[in-house]
Formats: sequence, C-alpha cells, structure tokens
Amino acid sequence: MQKNSLIAIFLIIIMALSTTLSPIDQLESNDIQGVEGRQSAPLATNFTQIDQDIQDLYDRWSLQGGLQAAIYHNGTLVYANSFGNSVSDESGNISMLNSNRMRIASLSKAITAAAIQTLVVSGDITLNDKMIDLLPEEQLPNELEGCEYPRHSDQYLDAGPDNVEGNADDVYWGIHDITVAHLLNMRSGIDVDPPETGAVERETTRWHYEHDWQDADSDYQGKNNPCIDHVGVAEEYNNGFDAPVKIETTIRETLRMPLDYRPGTSYNYSNIGYRILGEIIEAKSGQSYDEYVKEHVLAPMGIDNMQLARTLIENKAEDEVVYYSRSNATFHSYFPLNDESEGESVDFGDIDSTPTPYGGSAPMEEMSASGGWISNAISYGRFISYLDGTLHHPNFNDSFNFSTVNPFGGSYANGINPSNSGQTWIHTGSLDGTSTRYERRLVESESVVMVLLSNTRPRGGDNPETISDGLTWSTDRMQVMSKAFTDIDYKNSDTGRDLDRALVYDESSPCPPGTSEQGSGAHIILFGPPQMKCYYNDQMGKKGPDFDEEKGWQKCPEGTSTSGVGEPYFNLWNEDGGFIVCYLDEELHPEEEPCPEGEVLNDDNRCVKESRAINSVGAVWTIVCILWAVFMSRRYRIN
Repeated sequence: MQKNSLIAIFLIIIMALSTTLSPIDQLESNDIQGVEGRQSAPLATNFTQIDQDIQDLYDRWSLQGGLQAAIYHNGTLVYANSFGNSVSDESGNISMLNSNRMRIASLSKAITAAAIQTLVVSGDITLNDKMIDLLPEEQLPNELEGCEYPRHSDQYLDAGPDNVEGNADDVYWGIHDITVAHLLNMRSGIDVDPPETGAVERETTRWHYEHDWQDADSDYQGKNNPCIDHVGVAEEYNNGFDAPVKIETTIRETLRMPLDYRPGTSYNYSNIGYRILGEIIEAKSGQSYDEYVKEHVLAPMGIDNMQLARTLIENKAEDEVVYYSRSNATFHSYFPLNDESEGESVDFGDIDSTPTPYGGSAPMEEMSASGGWISNAISYGRFISYLDGTLHHPNFNDSFNFSTVNPFGGSYANGINPSNSGQTWIHTGSLDGTSTRYERRLVESESVVMVLLSNTRPRGGDNPETISDGLTWSTDRMQVMSKAFTDIDYKNSDTGRDLDRALVYDESSPCPPGTSEQGSGAHIILFGPPQMKCYYNDQMGKKGPDFDEEKGWQKCPEGTSTSGVGEPYFNLWNEDGGFIVCYLDEELHPEEEPCPEGEVLNDDNRCVKESRAINSVGAVWTIVCILWAVFMSRRYRIN
C-alpha cells in the first residue's frame, strides 16, 4: 500500500506542477509586470472596459456632440468606436459613426511635417535652407515708410567696441536667418502676438480684416502699426469685400514686423510658422499644399478620406460632423455679410452675429498647414503608424528619427511632442467646437497609438471648466486614454471580429480577397506597375504590408506569399522599378489550419503558444491521477 500510495502522490505532484506557468510564460508575465505603468493584475484581452471608460467620459462632460476613438497596435487597427452624436441640434440627433470626419486642429502639424520630410528625402530642400530663399518673392514684405524693416534697430549682435582692432561690425539678425528646421521646431523667432498691441494681444494668424488691420480705434493692431500696410491691404481686398484675408497676406505683413528673438535661441509655439511651411511646400512642389500632401504622404498610406476643412457650414464635406461651441461663442464674421451691390461699406456684423466655429473665428482656409485638416480617428491613427516607422512609407527615410529629433533641444519636434527618448508622442488640437488628442507609446517594445476626437470642446486655458470632482477636461481625457497603454494584453487581444474566417474571392474584382477597389477600409495594398488601389473592406485587424529592408520591397501581406498556390495574384511596389507577385496562401482557410505554427487551440478555442496549452492537459491528468490513487487505496483495503 505504501509503495502504491507514494507513486500516486508523486504523480499527483508532477501533474499539479504542470498546471503552473512554464519558464517562458513566467518570463513573459514578468516582462508585462515590469513595463512602466502596466498593471500587475491580469490584463484585459478585449476592449469592453475601454469602451465603458470612453462612454463614461462622454457622460461626465455631457457633450453635445460626440467622441470618436481608434487604437492601433503594431500598425494594426485593433479598436474603433464612436459615442454620442455627429449632429445634435434642431435638425435632429444623428449618431457619431467611425466614418464621420471632423476637424483635427493642430494634429494637422504632423501632416505638414511629414510633407516636408518627403521633400527632404527627395532632395528638393534641406532642413538648413533659408525660409526667404524658398518662399515666392511676392510673399516677402516690401519696405514701408515708418517701419524699420528690413533692419530693426533691436536685432543686432553687439560685436564689442568699434574702436578695438579686430572687432567686426555689429551683426544684424532677422528673417533671413530663419531655416526650415527653425519653422518645424517652433524656433523661428516669429512672435505669436504682435508687439505693442495695447490692451489686448491677438495671434497674428487670427487677424480680422476690419478689427485688426483697418480700425484705428481698435485695441488690436489697427492702423496704428507702422509695419502693417493697411492701405495696401485695403486695396488688395477691395476695402474688405474680398475678405477673409488669405494666409499669403498674413505671412507678408507678419514678416515685416520685428522678430521676438533670434532664430534658434528660444521656443515659442507658432501656428504661422507651420503655415509658412505650407507655402514652402507649394513653392517647391509646384502643386497646391493639399494636393501634394494627398499624393506624396497620404496616398502611399492608403488614406483617401482626409481633406482640408472649409469654414462655413454650407461648405462642410460629406460625412463631416457639426461643431458645437460649448459656450455658444460668437464674434464679428471674418466673411463679409454683404456685397458691394448692397452698400458702400462692408458689413462684418456685430460681436454677436456669427458662431465662432462657422465664421466667427480664424477661417479654416487660412490655417490649412497648421490646423486645417479633417479626418476620422481611424485614418489619423494609421497616419501616425506610418510616421513612427511601424509601417513602411516609400517616401520617408528613417521617419522615426526625422520626426523626433529637434537639433535645438526642447520638447517639441516636427509637429509632435516627443518624450521618453522619443518613444512617447503626444499632441493635442483645439478650436471652438473641436478637441483632439493622440498619444503613441511603446508597449512591450511595440507601437501602440490611440486617437480621440470630439466635435465639441469643454473650456480650457487659464480658466478651465471642471466637473464635480475638480477634474479638467484635459486631465480627465488624458487619464482615460492612458488605459489603452496600461490595461490591455495586446499579444492576446480580441478585437471582437472573426479575423480567421475564410476569405472568398470575387472573380469580378482584380483585388485580393477581403479587399475591393471601392472598399471602406483605408489601406492601399497594391502598387504598380500598373498601379492599382485596393482597400480593405473591413480594416479591423488588418496590418499594412511589411517592408523588406534587404530587398527594398514591400513584402507580401499576411495570408499571401510569392510561392503560394491560391488565387489571385497581385503586384507589390518595388523601389527599384519592378514588382513582385503575391499569391493567396492555401493555409489561410481556418478549417484546415486554425492556428499559426507553434500555437494550438486551448479550451477557450483561442490560439495560444503550445507551452500554455499544457495547463489544461495538466489539469486533466491531475484528476486522472487522483482517481487512480483513490482506486488503489480502496483495492488495498479490500485485499
């Protein structure tokens, strides 16, 4: 009896130990717990809690509009959802959809920086090129009587006493020193607020034709600034009837005024600096700013649903939301409310005449390169996944370093706010009726990007709006978004979609299964020649093509290969001018091979590493051994 019992107990111990973590799993568990900010408790494999957290954020702030969210893991869209309404007013309530587009405000700066990157890669410009050498001559200011331009008296470097042998003349610094790198990194020296404005200061990129330039009694610039050509501007804009003022005029008049500091020596967040970059893109490419961005930045990403916003509600784009001012703010219209046939004087209305999202604030047309794009959360998250190098872009080169390196130091670089050795990216955007934020971090050495957009904006700034527990909108939103990086087990996440379902080929379309030439997804997977665009019908869980650094080719997407036996075949871009052919893999069908190599189905019908499958097997053997020990014990007593 003793011998049999000892054997049984020994087997029980062995089988029980098999239910614990294997050394590999234990290492992975420790790695997860060791990641900064990650929970020590088990991480979620689905997005149910994030769904609820965003819904709670929406409810806490009683947003009139809605929220739109997307999360990418390692270049793959793993979460997308929308909350609240795209329209919620007298015209009715229309739910926010993932396909709805909205103004992204200053998140647009990264798009402009990406376009500059393509010009640098192509050799059309360098980061050290001088701004005045790249801008068209008509955008540079002319001399004006009473204005010290082009040599303002306070913009000299003192070389020391002139009577000392060897001292050079004092050196003048000014707009001729501004480089592309200065503009990208907010180091241009261009003042955010015009100098000597009196009681009220307003950013130069929000000048109103009448109330900033033409009204001598205004607290703003008015006719009192000798460096503003108000006579020329009046003539240029037909005494205001051709307003709003274009960005080209704003740039010219701004550059005539003194700089706030010597370029490169200090940081000052500047919208107009990015609008100047937009003009440089046009000048060097020969295309309009938005057409260049679409062709050279967005199209290779498979993004075709971003465009520049329009100000007036009657000009809003298809699928664009309605914007709601939290405080119902209004101002004089930036657009004339009458024309010459209706009177001799232009009418911009009174201070209560125009809602700020729709004409009562700086025109969207003027802020194109600094804050003028519309997008949805899914497309912007994909854009960031290309910008950080997770997905390969044929017109970028070492995109991660280009985006994160600021040669002047500081916390701003090329349209993003990098930290943590450049691994963490954050940027927000804000307009009346618009509040946007994205964040990119590394989670277990892989890129995770979260984007959260809204078509309304709780009050911030020096007098922020708070809710009952004292939270501001900025803090509350940040805390909700941070859970995307701390609470999810992305290695085993469940998107809620049947990503392993068999693909069905439509013989009427040359695009691969799961895609179409008119699909609703946003990723091009085909490159020439001949060039053909195919879009994922359902982008959830789909990653873009990988890039083979050695061959310089896009590699075949998951589920296909150059030697596969399935149909159809399709072409992928090769930077050397040729193309490769990809075939659908036969192994794609889940009924034949439900799990990738090295993984098996566990009891929950999920694919896990083989080592983890031991748990359920060990549990079964433990029960068997216990029953065997009981049986042997009963047999001994009977004998």
